[in-house]
Amino acid sequence: MKIRVVVFLLFFSTAACTSNQDQSIETSAVETGLFEKEMTFQDSLRSYFVYVPESYQHDSPMPLLFTFHGYTGNARSIMRYSGYNDLADSLGFIAVYPQGTLLEGKTHWNVGGWTLESTVDDVAFVNQLIDELTTEYAIDEDRIYSNGMSNGGYMSFLLACQADSRIAAMASITGAMTPQTIDACSPQKSVPVLQFHADTDETVPYTGDPAWTIGIEDIIDYWVAHNGTQTEPEISAMPDIDPNDGSTVEKHVYKASTTEAPVIHYFVKSGGHDWPGAWGNKDISASEITWEFLSRFEKSELKN
Repeated sequence: MKIRVVVFLLFFSTAACTSNQDQSIETSAVETGLFEKEMTFQDSLRSYFVYVPESYQHDSPMPLLFTFHGYTGNARSIMRYSGYNDLADSLGFIAVYPQGTLLEGKTHWNVGGWTLESTVDDVAFVNQLIDELTTEYAIDEDRIYSNGMSNGGYMSFLLACQADSRIAAMASITGAMTPQTIDACSPQKSVPVLQFHADTDETVPYTGDPAWTIGIEDIIDYWVAHNGTQTEPEISAMPDIDPNDGSTVEKHVYKASTTEAPVIHYFVKSGGHDWPGAWGNKDISASEITWEFLSRFEKSELKN
């Protein structure tokens, strides 16, 4: 009788252990790869792409990078030419590409300027999207970053102004700030800023236009003053790797003094409204430089 009881207990214990192991394996399974998703925001559906690298694990929070497309653009195209999915695989972060809404039949982000007629609260949309993503994935909320092309760069500046409690650092590729954005800008902490812009950009003029966009030098001055960096940049010429692209690049670094939030500007001479490395200037890779810059910063370590 005792032998039967022991055998029964051993069988029960083994079965329970196996069941627990199976349950552990099942719950720890992680879906990685590219996903197109939708989220209800203010009674409408908003879509976005999420790329989760194979190295992702539910018990190991990862940084998150938002990439915003340009005016009339879309999430799929900027995902393709930015190359961030490949970088996410090799460097370990989750890449998110939100889709803008239509304004007079054209996709946009509501940043003021030429989008003044828009009624969409895209800052609230991004905040809700962060809430959604941090519920679904293990996100390092100290390392949420934003970047974008053109109108998407304007959107990144808007987030730096109005959602700096969520965004650790930002980058703009050929974007700028509208008068409405800079007039209402009130970040509560220093924000590391990276700007790529060409002096001959005919879409977003380097010197600005009082009616709808602030000049790049004025934008740099604003963030230099806000972050408390050195006021004179250290300028270095980037190697002219591709002399056939018709442009060269200078790196202007406004070093942090009283804060850990520098301002860096890649000044493209004789360039256009381009994403360096993808088209236009081929001396630098905007994507690689952007991630290398953004990933250095943690929100909690920045000056309030």
